[in-house]
Amino acid sequence: MTLFYPDEHFACFNYESDHTNGFKCYSLPAGEVFVLPQGDFHCITFLLSGEAKYIIGDHTFEMQPMQMAFAYRGNSAELHAVTDVEIEVNYFDHPQDLCEKLTLDSLMHISDRASNRSLKPILPIKEPMLNFLTNLNMYLNAKASCKHLHELKQKEMLLIFRFFYTKEEAGTFFSPMISGELDFKALIYSKYRDAPSVSDLARICHYPPASFNRAFRKHFNNSPYNWLQEQRVKVVKSMLIDKRIPFSRIISENGFASPAHFTIYCKKHLHQTPSHYRKVNALIEKKTDVLK
Repeated sequence: MTLFYPDEHFACFNYESDHTNGFKCYSLPAGEVFVLPQGDFHCITFLLSGEAKYIIGDHTFEMQPMQMAFAYRGNSAELHAVTDVEIEVNYFDHPQDLCEKLTLDSLMHISDRASNRSLKPILPIKEPMLNFLTNLNMYLNAKASCKHLHELKQKEMLLIFRFFYTKEEAGTFFSPMISGELDFKALIYSKYRDAPSVSDLARICHYPPASFNRAFRKHFNNSPYNWLQEQRVKVVKSMLIDKRIPFSRIISENGFASPAHFTIYCKKHLHQTPSHYRKVNALIEKKTDVLK
């Protein structure tokens, strides 16, 4: 399908051009490693064809065609293409109602049981979900990427979970997101970008420094300082992969004092200059919004 009046759509402030928001599609060759640029977002990866390994945190899962995997924000997540793969990815920052009578929060009791078992964030893509993804792909290929369209599709996707997946399936799948254990993590993810230092983050979250450090290590199994540094690297990586984002924006949004400072940072943490890192990762960007 051809999108009519593309200039009008692309110029609209509701056009969803963010590299880590809404629905995206990718086609990756065997051997490609796709690092999901989650940032502040939860993420569902739909494997439409091919075989892959899905690594989230310290857990590795074998994925077969027509399966989907969930990664909650803040956890490192990678998809390793064992064969050529086609995937669609959904990024979202907060849970929405499954319907007027049943919300994700109402699955808390199932989530709490799931949290006591081993992590299992894999579900089959059932026929209604496949039909939804096929329809969605038509919009993505046409670059019809209105923010409101993404929001409607997000709600439709969650209704499919409500209608065609059991409460046990949905509660276990979304367990890390809806578990009460994540309250502290949710607070951190909502505030950390406004905090240039650990002390600032503790103050913004209304924690005494000692209590903040103890809580942080308990929930993240990491020091606040190291974690903040890791998040900055993740953000810089994901922004560099998107060639539409100029270096000047990356520099200003991430607090670099100058282009020279930015280059030094990339050499230290990415072992490459910004230009070289963007060049070697161009394959991912070329395949964005394309399913062959």
